[in-house]
Amino acid sequence: MAWAGYDEKTQELSLQFESLGDQGNDARKWREHTQTVLFYFLKQLSKLLEERSENGILFRPYGSAAEDLKCIEPDDVGDVDIVIYPDSDNLMIHEELIEYLPENPMHVRIKGADHPILKSCLVEDKEYVATSALKKFHPAIYGRSAPYIVDITTRAHQQKMLTPELSSLLQSTSYLKGKEASPAITVNFTRSLNKQPSDASPHVHTEEWEWLVHVFCNLTGTVYTKEHAKVIDDITQFMNEVGMYLDNKRLNTVSEMLPVFIEFYQSDRAKTLQARFQSISKNQPHDYETRRKKNMESRKIGEKQHVLSGEQQRKENNANLFQRTCSSCKLPCVETEHCEEAQTNAGEFHSDGNRAGNGDCDAMDERSETKRRGDHVENHISSKKEQLLTIEKYQSPSQGEAEAREKRILNLFFDHLFGSTSELGEHSIKEAANVTDFEKCSDQLKGGFDFVPAFKAPGWPIVAQEWIRRERKWPSQKVIDQILQEGFHLVVKAPKNGGNLECDFRISFANAEFLLSRELNEVQRECYRCLKKFHRAYLSTKPKSLVSFHLKNLFLKTVEETGAEMWTQSKRVECMMKLFRNLLEALRKRDLRHFFVRSYNLFSIDYIADPNILEPLVGICEKINENPMQFVRKLAQRQNSEQTKREQNCMPALNTQGQSDVHQEVSCKGTEKEFKEAINQERISINSFRYHDLKDIFLSTSKEMTDLAFNDPHCSLQSLSSLEKSIIEDLREIEKYHIIQVADFPKMFDICWDTAYFKILLSREPNIRSRILDGIKSVLELCKYVLKQEDFATGNEEAIIQRMLDPSSKDSFDLSHILPADSGPQFIRELFRGEKVRPAQASKVIQDDILLD
Repeated sequence: MAWAGYDEKTQELSLQFESLGDQGNDARKWREHTQTVLFYFLKQLSKLLEERSENGILFRPYGSAAEDLKCIEPDDVGDVDIVIYPDSDNLMIHEELIEYLPENPMHVRIKGADHPILKSCLVEDKEYVATSALKKFHPAIYGRSAPYIVDITTRAHQQKMLTPELSSLLQSTSYLKGKEASPAITVNFTRSLNKQPSDASPHVHTEEWEWLVHVFCNLTGTVYTKEHAKVIDDITQFMNEVGMYLDNKRLNTVSEMLPVFIEFYQSDRAKTLQARFQSISKNQPHDYETRRKKNMESRKIGEKQHVLSGEQQRKENNANLFQRTCSSCKLPCVETEHCEEAQTNAGEFHSDGNRAGNGDCDAMDERSETKRRGDHVENHISSKKEQLLTIEKYQSPSQGEAEAREKRILNLFFDHLFGSTSELGEHSIKEAANVTDFEKCSDQLKGGFDFVPAFKAPGWPIVAQEWIRRERKWPSQKVIDQILQEGFHLVVKAPKNGGNLECDFRISFANAEFLLSRELNEVQRECYRCLKKFHRAYLSTKPKSLVSFHLKNLFLKTVEETGAEMWTQSKRVECMMKLFRNLLEALRKRDLRHFFVRSYNLFSIDYIADPNILEPLVGICEKINENPMQFVRKLAQRQNSEQTKREQNCMPALNTQGQSDVHQEVSCKGTEKEFKEAINQERISINSFRYHDLKDIFLSTSKEMTDLAFNDPHCSLQSLSSLEKSIIEDLREIEKYHIIQVADFPKMFDICWDTAYFKILLSREPNIRSRILDGIKSVLELCKYVLKQEDFATGNEEAIIQRMLDPSSKDSFDLSHILPADSGPQFIRELFRGEKVRPAQASKVIQDDILLD
């Protein structure tokens, strides 16, 4: 080798190798972003699911991103591998459950016929666990909610990609790809290179985030009061002070800001604010339940007038409380008992409801009328029996029926919020135009996440026992013991040769590779990244042959043979040439052994369909070994040229501040007359309202409508809008037919405010009063639906709600009364509205030398 005797050339070559292996500032920022933000998030998510899931679910990042071996390009940050597996002893796949495939040593089948949990996840008519159970997050493995979460997440990504409004709002484009044979569900994304991993810290506006605080309160069973709102004001003030501190320190990326926010969260001031918030909520769950029961009791009229006490109530009120009559026979048709009694006395009534005297009508007409009414009553009784059977089904469904119903409800909600995606095929997203744009995009930063569902297995696989006894110079015995103690994973992947997609799993050593990576020094990491850049530039083919997994196994084998002592700055060239020689030898022999399972050739059909495709790479690798300087210079020039071109095409965007919404300075604390006038003249935006101010307007307007309906004898419907007319008619109908007194309506509207809140918040109606009236109308529609249910009573709420939301029910509810149709994008807009950088209001600035405490 001609270059070996020239120290200057060797030194230059070493510097070039070092430059190619160096991550660079941008790559280091993304690495810090990934390790600080993503890993922290996954850790907290795992902790949360471990506490709340019946099996305990762990999210663990693996692969090059977790191992700090990623070769990041200026426009491509690569993928992050996230393995998701149940962390439960009863779902560990022990050796006695594993059946190895003799001709495919890296693949196994899992015997689950005698397993108490896995027996529900078998391939039909077989004893093996179905791969689809793992890939589709079967509830027996991942918990009851997992399949629905995966389904809604998948559909949300589909909708986001197909909706330019959402893609623009989130400043990125993403798409899913989930090939049947792939072990992972991949989410790829692009975002503008002009954007940092995070923009400058935002100024928080309480009125734009208060709805989210209210949601969290509801989830924890807390009533969000005005006292809470005062604490939120102080928290908002503190957050803005922290934001100004970050701006002054020029900390703009998420990885830079997160430690400060963690410090903020753990500070004395934050703990004081948290304690104030919790002290207000301390006794609220009990108080809330007590008030809810009282509100339910308020629907009674006296001690003996409950909604379901139909017979006694009918007698005491002379059959006047339930005057919902059928248009065909004028008989009261609220309770089955009513119809039975009416059937007995059908001949004694005329169609006007008055008792007929003898001889008042012709006998034939009377018999005909009696028969007609009797037939109607029989049909009505039959209908009531069918409804009662439906009620019984909803109150005690089987597990399969419950899961199917939950899925129907989930699909109904998603289709209502985002529009139906039922016509989208499983792989249509990958074939959409945005995918092509993703590949062709020259000014976008690309990346992705690979979500890999897996089983965990303790111990060490039989096919890899040789690795334990192998002679080596690296790693240490301590690391080997740790690898054996932590076990391995099984993922969905069938061998291409003689495999079965239904039940074949592949052994994954991702955890062992991660532990080994922690034993690598910086020179080793840089040499591996440099090798990957040579591969991308000179050794990558289409269709794919040599891939990064091949290089990783080659690299680990080389380090194992040489030991860590060789990998130093002074021997960088020697280390790189050792890698090139080992790669050339493997290509010539068409033989590259798996690092952990030597009986498995990575150049087999599982990775390379046709080994002859490797032939051209042999010649290229020979030339690299003969003259590495020529190749390294070309690679460095190409890299510099691409970076310069990209910088010229993508000038940094100006750091402009977003303009806040301009509204008239109309105080929400003014007189009621001034406030109503401001609302009617549309001088106040919905985003100017605090939660409780909006609630006060809602209750005030509902009282106004109630007074018009019952306390204003001179009220003329002709002078009202169509919506106001409809509300007054509903109020009168409910009072007349449903034993809700006028005095009970304010309580009902107070109880149902949360139902109306999101309808009002997400409405596209610009006039605030119209929004409020629409919310009142929605509450009345909900009230009418609930009151007409035969099983309406305390304790039956869940059955009624499930029936109401189930699209297969004969008596389902129009979701537009709860949330506006196609309001999903609007909801996301509200969620991300606070991310806009706004001019900071005057506030006390945290000085650089003052701790957050």
